[in-house]
Amino acid sequence: AAVGVVDAAGALTVAAMPTTREAVRDGLARRTEERASALTLVRDLVVASPHGLASLLPVLQTAVYLEEPPVRHLALAAMLDATFALADSPADGAPEAARLQLADAIAWLPTLLHAPSVELQAIAALGLAKLPLHCSVPGRLLPSLQDEPATPEGLVAALAYRYTTVEDAVAEPPAGATGRGKGRARGSNAGARSTSKAEKAWPVLPALQAFFERMSGGDNEAEEKARQSVLANTIAWVLLDDLCSGADAASPVVEPSLRARRCARFLAAHLKEATTLDKVVQLVRLELEHDVAPHALPSSVVIRQWLSSA
Repeated sequence: AAVGVVDAAGALTVAAMPTTREAVRDGLARRTEERASALTLVRDLVVASPHGLASLLPVLQTAVYLEEPPVRHLALAAMLDATFALADSPADGAPEAARLQLADAIAWLPTLLHAPSVELQAIAALGLAKLPLHCSVPGRLLPSLQDEPATPEGLVAALAYRYTTVEDAVAEPPAGATGRGKGRARGSNAGARSTSKAEKAWPVLPALQAFFERMSGGDNEAEEKARQSVLANTIAWVLLDDLCSGADAASPVVEPSLRARRCARFLAAHLKEATTLDKVVQLVRLELEHDVAPHALPSSVVIRQWLSSA
């Protein structure tokens, strides 16, 4: 109970106490209620001292793999809460270990947007949507990260891909702690029909739609401008990442995949100013000049068609 009211230094002291370590270890080895309490304690410790106790995040991540519902759902919610606290913490003074833990968490969590359980998908969608909405302010730890997908743009791209995907789930939970499993179920439509009640109780797509509606605006002019900038940068990243991942020196790819175009068009529909879209087109063409032969470089008209054609 004291963890919720102590400061960062106090949380470190509590975490270092033998009784705390024993409580977590013993709780995870007991019945459902004790395991849930132990995971909640781990979450509260990280929230109280994000920089100092970020190393506890893997405990919550492992629980998502090993536990059964409803403790698995609680573990994911706890992981998202702890990740939010770390992402929203000051970048100044953040140790490198905390940065790496945040990058790893944000690289892994979006894989659960395609989990076999619609409950996990919904929890992931609701939790991840909070990050670019509230943690993109300069000076926070999240925007100080440079590597995709551990950036606001990478998160928005993952959420947009989930919203525009034509598949519903992966065959199995993401493989390994790195979250690199990519196998998809072939019978996703049948799975969707069989889980219609769960989908109604855990509305993934409505939650994502509400997120993008909020991303297109803001409570003030500065916030709206910042969110529009994230959307614009995300569109450019989606197109460039798709183009460059399929290109080689012999036959450069000069048209993004249907999946990427669908995602980019969806994002572009949330831009409020035509001039913002103009800047996206210019940015994409400028970046492609470094990777595509001059004769294969798409014109601004072609790039604009990628963002508007069916």
